[in-house]
Amino acid sequence: MNVIIEKRFIRKFRKINKEWRSRILEVLRRLEDGDIARLDIKKLKGYENIYRIRIGDFRIKFKKEENIIKVFDIERREKAYR
Repeated sequence: MNVIIEKRFIRKFRKINKEWRSRILEVLRRLEDGDIARLDIKKLKGYENIYRIRIGDFRIKFKKEENIIKVFDIERREKAYR
């Protein structure tokens, strides 16, 4: 699958500590390879084609369109669902 990373995600990603960034990058690589069997992915209620991946305290939000995944946001859990 093609994974497109949007600017908003990149800005927030740079502020995360190095240990978490490496874990998040690994998840993004698995997403790109289509190896999603053991990822914690759920569809967000009230949105069409919007999903989240849980990585510890972080939530990555993305939109799936055919063979393209647009990763557009990352937040800590306490801010992600407001």
